Amino acid sequence: MKKVFYTFCTQRNKKIFWGILWIALFSVLLNAQTPIEIINPSFELPGTGKIKGWDGPGSCSDPAWTGSTDDIPGWTSDEPVWDSGVETGWGPTDGEYTAFLMGNDTSVYQITDYVIQEGDQIELVVDAKNNWNAMVLEMILFYEKNGNRMPVAIEDFELTSTMTEYSLTFSTNEHPESIGHKLGIEFDNVGDSASWVGMDNVRLLNYKTGVSEKQKIVKEFYLAQNYPNPFNPQTEIHYQLPGSGIVQLAIYDLLGKKVRTLVDWETQSCGLHRICWNGMDDSGKEVPGGVYFYRIQARISGQVFTEIKKMVLVR
Repeated sequence: MKKVFYTFCTQRNKKIFWGILWIALFSVLLNAQTPIEIINPSFELPGTGKIKGWDGPGSCSDPAWTGSTDDIPGWTSDEPVWDSGVETGWGPTDGEYTAFLMGNDTSVYQITDYVIQEGDQIELVVDAKNNWNAMVLEMILFYEKNGNRMPVAIEDFELTSTMTEYSLTFSTNEHPESIGHKLGIEFDNVGDSASWVGMDNVRLLNYKTGVSEKQKIVKEFYLAQNYPNPFNPQTEIHYQLPGSGIVQLAIYDLLGKKVRTLVDWETQSCGLHRICWNGMDDSGKEVPGGVYFYRIQARISGQVFTEIKKMVLVR
């Protein structure tokens, strides 16, 4: 009996050991990131007060605007804008300034100096919110080719009234045609004309694998424990896909009622993914504190992967 018990404990300890080792390895992979330089990522320049327009004099089409139209370094738009630019306040998360985008205006973008390379897995991250009547922010990753912007990832994000982190990723394993071209980022308020998106602290991260599609380290499906946990007001959920497929990620309460859909059967690429939950339901209302479950379902190459984990929201 003692021998059986000893064997059981040994096997159990081995499982715990390998579980801890895998979590540690996964954490290292998630944090093995290299920042890609963005000019004026937090809109602190030129620092001369409220500015309308991105490209200096003539880039604001509002004839009633008598304030500054200084050039905003790093950022540009295809056409003059009516009421988009930078200003102080409105919940900055890095520095004093934030950008504001009007729904009726054209998008704002930046072409970086970074040349996309084989094995790149790039993530665009921004803090954004609804300044006034804005429901959706569109984020785009693209590469420049012969003066044209060629999108490789586009996604719309529902906004709240508080600054929240949003991210968008793409991999050269899925878009090898982007290799050798400059990387670009773009933001657009795709809501009503009389609406304004606020945003700050734009980041670009490269989780470079340095290997080809056939050699890449991502081989298994994995759902990590959210962090922080317990949490307030928001938490991050990380997961890994062994191949391209369609994904649903949703939050449920203790009664099994779905309170929030974070990813709604969207096509996603192979690799590591990250998403934030801000403790709100699908209608934009705060959910009460308590125990919640998050479930991921992924359909990849004819296989279905499902996993559920528990988290605690503290109010």
